[in-house]
Amino acid sequence: MVSYSRQWVSSSMRLAWCLAGKISRSCGLESAFLRIARLSWPMLYFAYQLVVPRLIGFALRLPMKPLFWIRNRDEYIPTPDGVKLAAHIISPIGREPRPALLIRTPYSQWLMYILCERFAERGMHVIVCDSRGRFSSDGEFSFLANEKRDAKATLDWLSEQKWFNGDLALLGVSYDGFCLWATVAAYLENPPNPRLRLKACIPIFTSSDLGKRGMFNGGIFQLELAARYTHLQTRLSKASTYMHSECLWVWKMLFTIFKEQKGPKWNQAMYQLPLKDLDAAILGEKVTEGAKLEIHPRPEHEYWDNRDHSTALRNLGRMMRGEMKTTHELPQILFCAGFYDLFDDAMFGDFMTLTNGMEAIPPHLNLIGVPMHHFEDQACFVQFGVRFVLKHLLNKPNMFDGLPLKPEPILVFPIGKCEKKRVRRCSVLSRNYNAFLARHFPAYREGDFRCIHEKTGWKPLKTWPPPSQDQEIWLTDSYGLRWGTDMARPNPGKLSWVYDPKDPTPSIGGCIFHPRAAGPRDNSIIERMRKDILVFSSSKLTDTIEIGGRVTVELFISSTAPTFDVFARLCKIQNNKSINLCDGIVRVVDSKEKSKPYGMERIPSLGRRRVSKFADFGLNSGKKNGTPQWQLNEHSIYVLEEEEGDKDTEGPGKVRKVRIQMNPIVARIGGDCRIGLQVSSGAFPRFARNLGYGGDLASETLMRPATQTIHLGLSRLLLPILTV
Repeated sequence: MVSYSRQWVSSSMRLAWCLAGKISRSCGLESAFLRIARLSWPMLYFAYQLVVPRLIGFALRLPMKPLFWIRNRDEYIPTPDGVKLAAHIISPIGREPRPALLIRTPYSQWLMYILCERFAERGMHVIVCDSRGRFSSDGEFSFLANEKRDAKATLDWLSEQKWFNGDLALLGVSYDGFCLWATVAAYLENPPNPRLRLKACIPIFTSSDLGKRGMFNGGIFQLELAARYTHLQTRLSKASTYMHSECLWVWKMLFTIFKEQKGPKWNQAMYQLPLKDLDAAILGEKVTEGAKLEIHPRPEHEYWDNRDHSTALRNLGRMMRGEMKTTHELPQILFCAGFYDLFDDAMFGDFMTLTNGMEAIPPHLNLIGVPMHHFEDQACFVQFGVRFVLKHLLNKPNMFDGLPLKPEPILVFPIGKCEKKRVRRCSVLSRNYNAFLARHFPAYREGDFRCIHEKTGWKPLKTWPPPSQDQEIWLTDSYGLRWGTDMARPNPGKLSWVYDPKDPTPSIGGCIFHPRAAGPRDNSIIERMRKDILVFSSSKLTDTIEIGGRVTVELFISSTAPTFDVFARLCKIQNNKSINLCDGIVRVVDSKEKSKPYGMERIPSLGRRRVSKFADFGLNSGKKNGTPQWQLNEHSIYVLEEEEGDKDTEGPGKVRKVRIQMNPIVARIGGDCRIGLQVSSGAFPRFARNLGYGGDLASETLMRPATQTIHLGLSRLLLPILTV
């Protein structure tokens, strides 16, 4: 059992209580403080149980009846190899068996304590487990490696508990979401257990494969994500037992991100070569075995082979579609994705893996998409998640009744629907939240994605990608974007820029791992200052348009280097500000290289083409007319194959057709805006630099500048304009 103080006190109250005790001891008033404490403990306990749940419930518009009093306890989960996993259990007061919500995390049990209380107050056990080697759990932490076997041990332990009635729900954000998919994989591999029925899953900002599809984008190593995450995990792993308190842990995490991960020393560490020594540059020492992200900057490395659960996800999709027989009870899944999130591309990929291109989405699946980045306020997900769990775990079918929003399989809030600054946190305590926003912030009258009760702003969809029609926009030599069909193609021309890896092209905003710098940002500064960024812009739109799905850029490009990157970003230009909407990157490698890096397409030379489409993930090679043909990886959707009679003219200086698909979005662009397109050869430090030689990325140190040339006339931008 834990100490009495942990049974009730929130993070801020506990911190204030500790400070008051220290002050009283320093002033010689310790005895008086203890007398006051004996009298105030019961009053504070009852006040917390009665007042706090109702205040938070009113602020978040959660179902308020019934509300249970809760209690806390700690237990340890045994594993077959003798390691004990720490679990904190928040339960409603009562003796009858109840369903449970399971959260497995490497970020301390107390980080999500306030959220877990909201579920427990509504009649379910909430079990929060520390990952192996983190905080109170035994063993050694290894990134993504042990989650599946520990999930199996947790499920076996849970099915034997008398206070558990067999109905289980899973919740996970970021790495916790990867633990969620590990638990699903363990559940499907185990034989059906009448004492264990998986009812609901809520993955938020995550993926079933955080290795090959999370740490890499288009086969390119996400340098900034690896550096910041490794630094954060290493610093927090040294926290004391007292640091397990939620408030202290959160403050330490914020201090680590805001203070230590910036400045000249940090910026210089991003330029570290070779990449295998990046951990020593940012930490001053080599990291432990469990955090070796930065020394494996290639997705084909064996390190990543057993650290994904995409196979279990594909099997789950076949079960939902009736293509594979199963006796397991299949869960209801609510995907929560952010258009500016790190794992936006991977999460929509997981959703499409389950649907497999079906026009009618299986009834088990739901998806919510909002314009949020990885660290943004997730109040809307709490509102949806609590109702979703209550509906499917406690069999309350009327949880979504009375809302202006109809329950659709896909619900999105388009980018650009609400532009003004968001209200401060204190305003969420207003009981009439929507009226408060409308009265004090007129822009919120159109709707805010944090208010699921507002009908306007949200857009229901029945399929993903949504029905759309590609609008061709041609790139011109005057840095313009020309709307039209094939008859409106511009005259052939060329535009060039020089990429120097010693002075790599920077990137602002977007899907990065930083709470302040991520999301939509004004890119006009770097567009004016950098000569290695080509900026194309259209004339003002005559009408408002909505785009949905993946924006595609097709460029005919040549380079003086055997390998180079092409980064493209779509922006919305308004009031002399260029706001990023979505982006994508592709690494081009000469087919004459001896080894084929995983996740990189072989792009043939100009000539007659046939576009092939595949469904499975992975890299498959074959030969056609003696020429190697490379099929798609987990990021690519299309690849180009040479027709008979085409000559293999690969090499530096040869023209290649490059197809860049940006991350999925739904966006609304107003009639007074212009469309902007950035084209460059990198986005540093978000992605690792291409040094120009195509060697081993982990140990390569030699650099060479390269001149890239876009051949106009056929280069174009394809906007998926929504038709519904």
